[in-house]
Parts: sequence; C-alpha cells; structure tokens
Amino acid sequence: MKLKNLMATLFALMLAFGLLLTILIPVGFIGKALSQFNAGEQVLAPIWYGAIAVLSLLVLLRWCTVQTMAFIAQCKLRRTGARTPELWPLVSVLVPAYQEGETITSALHSLVNLDYPRYEIIVVDDGSVDDTFSKASAFAGRHRGCNVEVYRKPNGGKWSALNYGFSLARAELILCIDADSRLSPQALKQLVSRLDHPEIEGVSGQITVRNRRSVITRLQAYEYIVANGGLRTAQSLMGLVLVVPGPIGLYRRVALLKAWANSTPLSEPHQPGYVEGPFSHETFAEDFQLSVTVLALGGRIVYEPRALSYTRSPDSTHSLLNQRYRWFRGTMQVLKIYVRQLRKPAASKNPNLSVLIVAIYLLDLFVLPMVNTALIVSVVVSAITSAPIADLCLWISAVWLLNLMTGTYHILAQRDDLTLLHLVPIYDLYHGLLLNVAWAIALIDEIRKSKMQW
Repeated sequence: MKLKNLMATLFALMLAFGLLLTILIPVGFIGKALSQFNAGEQVLAPIWYGAIAVLSLLVLLRWCTVQTMAFIAQCKLRRTGARTPELWPLVSVLVPAYQEGETITSALHSLVNLDYPRYEIIVVDDGSVDDTFSKASAFAGRHRGCNVEVYRKPNGGKWSALNYGFSLARAELILCIDADSRLSPQALKQLVSRLDHPEIEGVSGQITVRNRRSVITRLQAYEYIVANGGLRTAQSLMGLVLVVPGPIGLYRRVALLKAWANSTPLSEPHQPGYVEGPFSHETFAEDFQLSVTVLALGGRIVYEPRALSYTRSPDSTHSLLNQRYRWFRGTMQVLKIYVRQLRKPAASKNPNLSVLIVAIYLLDLFVLPMVNTALIVSVVVSAITSAPIADLCLWISAVWLLNLMTGTYHILAQRDDLTLLHLVPIYDLYHGLLLNVAWAIALIDEIRKSKMQW
C-alpha cells in the first residue's frame, strides 16, 4: 500500500474514533453527574462531572477540527507542490548567539553547506564570554554559495542580537535560526518555494530533536512532531501559523518593517547592547510576538514540514523547565499585547485570527493545566482509597488509543521514527504534570512582573 493511501486510511479510522469519543465521553460524564445529583449525597461531584463533560466535548471537537484541517493541508501540499522560482532570491540568514561555543561550529557548518545559490550569513555574538566569537570568526569570508560575516556587540538579549543582524542584512528575505540548530541541506529552498503568493509573508519550518538519547529528549521529539507539527499543519491551511519558531523561520523584509512600525519603542533606547528593530524586547517569546504581529497586520504565514531544523533539546528536567518557563511566560505576555494592541487591526485584516487564538490558547494555557493536574490527582486518590475507577480507566485507555493513532499518523506524515510511539502512555503525564510546574511558576512570575533575561 502506498504511503498516501495508508495515511488516508489511518486518518479515516482516527477521525471516526475521535468522533465516537466526542459523543461517548461527554455523555458518560453527564450520566455520572446526573446519577450523583439524583443520589443527593454530594454537591460538588455533579458540578465536577458536568464541567469535565463540557471541557472534554470542547477539547475533542477541537481535536477533530485540527486533525481534519491538517489532513486537508497535507493533501493540498502533495497535490500542488511548491513553485520553484526562475531566479532564487538573495536571503539573509541571521544567527544570534550567546554562550554557544559548543554548538556554533556545527550550526555554521550546516549553514555554509546549504543547497542554495545566493545567501549571506550574519552571525551576531551578543556579548558571550566563552569562545563563541572566535569559533564563529573561523567561518568569516566567502564560501561556495554564501558570504559569512561575524559581529560582536554588548549583551542585550536575543531580540537585540536579531535586530542588530537585521540592520546589516541586504536581502529582501530574512531567515532566522538559532545558534544551536542545524538546517537540512534543502531547507532554504523549501522555505523560499512556499513564498509563491505576495500575501504570504512568512514560512515556518519544522523543528526536530537531534539528541534523542533519553526519555525526556524523546518525549520532546514526539511533542515537536505530533503536537507542534500537527497544529502548524492545520493552521497553515488558513495561512495563520501562529508561532514561527526561532530555530527556523523565513520572513519577507516588508513584513518585518511593518511589524517594527507597529512595535512599542524602547523605554531605555541608549542602554548598552540594546538595538531597536522588528524583534520586540517586551516578551520572552519574540518569535511568537513577531508572527502574531505579522498576522494581525494582514499577512499570511504558512508551514513547510520538509524544511527541518535539527535542534538540541534540553536533556535534564531543570533545563526543560527553564525552557518551558520562558515559553509559557512569553506566551502570556504576547497574548496580553495582542489584546491591548493588535486585536483591532486583526479584526479588519485577519478576522479569523482572534478565533484561532481563543481556540488554541484559552483552553491550553488557562484551563487545561489545572484540569490535567486535577484529573491526575483524582486518579491517584481513587487508587489509594480503593474507590471504583473502572470507568475512568476505560476513558483513559480510549484516549491513549486515540493518541496512539494520532502519533502514528503524524510520525508517518513527517517520515520520522515510529519507535517514539512507546512514549504515548506517559506523554500525558509529561505534558499535563511535569510541564505544569513551569506553567505555574511562569504565571506567578508574570503576575509579579519579575525581570526577564536572555
């Protein structure tokens, strides 16, 4: 059976099972709520089961919608392909670096060997105190298809280093990557080929984890494929990819200039190391803020799953929580900025953007972390007290089966490693319990307005 036929069959089975659970799970919890209510022994139990019924319905309906959109987007991409330009345009590649002595050499090796005829690489060392600058400087000069320039500036943050690089860039297309990432040889061509309509102002690539040596890094590899990649595929159908990740994102210069014109000026413009530009100083998530700003101003952003950035993911619990702390807190900050500054222009230029943001982040960021924790605690308490948990275990098993089908589908779509599927039984614990620690700390610090650093 050809892969596309296998994918179509798997999607049909997956969607049918998802729709079945969309009916059965909420109905089951409503039945629990009614039985508890009729018994009249408890007050909170019917409310709890009723709330779970509503939330499960919303989550499963969203799942069905996202998976259907992702399938349509994949079929469309296979059918139409991408346009190859008659003349490949010049691209400026921005590489911000801070304390990247261990990774900068491999990153630049991958960049100078890209299969692309015309590009420049601008490395900005943002005040590192290790050997980042000296190792990067070894690449300075002319290479086969590109020219490498290496600069150094006082430490100001990743956003500032990107702005400094942008001020030196000559091209109309700007590729942003991280200094610990390696691009696949065809990545730049694949990204540029997706800019086949003027209204498309950005293209997101796919991040894949290269250091899959432990459970925690393999969980992140699975997450990047199934959760992040699947969601971006669905959003790409509408040209509304919300997050263009820092390790691989291509923009038109005009989009960055429009974002800069709508940004908040620096409160301390003459601070050493600070450089103004399209990348904002306001949040931990300058990549998310930039992509949302581009969308709010009327641009479209699509996703190219074949353009890969091989990144080194956190390999310890502490470093993972630090990373997710920045992500969660940055997301909260961007959403506040969107409500305060960007919602009005988005309403006229991209009216579906607000609906998408609510559908993605209202549940994921502000409701599900608490619900996941409560469900896990409920299971543990029921097991300890020997309370009947058969129905709950049945629902959990059904959701695991759905997750297994979803993981299989997206791993096949990405042509990745199917052995990652053995992580399905613990993925919800990883996502719903471990990462909730970072979410809670980020929420507290955002309320306290704690200072941000690189």
